Amino acid sequence: MVSKDICPESRDCSDSYYDSLCGKCSLLTTISQTLFHGSADNGTGDIAGSTYSTELNNAYLRAYKYNITTMPSVQRANITDSLVRKDMAKMISNFAINVLGKNVSTGSTSCSFSDISSLSKDTQYYIVTSCRLGLMGLESDGITVKKTFDPSAVIDRGQFGTVLSRLIRTGKYNGGNPYYTKHLTALKANKIMTKIDTPSQDEIRGYVMLMMMRAAQ
Repeated sequence: MVSKDICPESRDCSDSYYDSLCGKCSLLTTISQTLFHGSADNGTGDIAGSTYSTELNNAYLRAYKYNITTMPSVQRANITDSLVRKDMAKMISNFAINVLGKNVSTGSTSCSFSDISSLSKDTQYYIVTSCRLGLMGLESDGITVKKTFDPSAVIDRGQFGTVLSRLIRTGKYNGGNPYYTKHLTALKANKIMTKIDTPSQDEIRGYVMLMMMRAAQ
């Protein structure tokens, strides 16, 4: 089990929240963490009156704890809605960093997209972070960075499964035909994704939280 670093005033300025170091904080670093990283522990979400399954409620609570969603109640988290790419970028980035302890190189300049300049700064941050983590904004080979990100496009099951699989096993299951085939098969074999017969179906916010919880477990 990975433990989050305990730092004075909760200001962790090292390369990772999980490297047993706090680092030296500059003003810019502190502002960046406050605006973009948020907290790795939001506390307890609210599931009072929920009509969802126990597993979905638990997935929401875990997602809220680790800033994967910032909605303080399961009713406000819109867990039955389809998920768009810009929101997926935030969810997968915070899952990778806050739950799995992944590091991202902020010095890379290769993740540049021509269609995100009108978005908020924090949304741009998470889009670029998801790319630098090697998860989103890539061609089907999982290596080449695309010129556009399509931030408002809806994520389908094949796309989400590919992103989650890249996070867990890097490029181990690249090269399928279609590109997502090996990724989805591996997720089903590990009981993370149970239904893979319709990869073109819209992915749902709550199911994403659920599969992230299963992957972490």
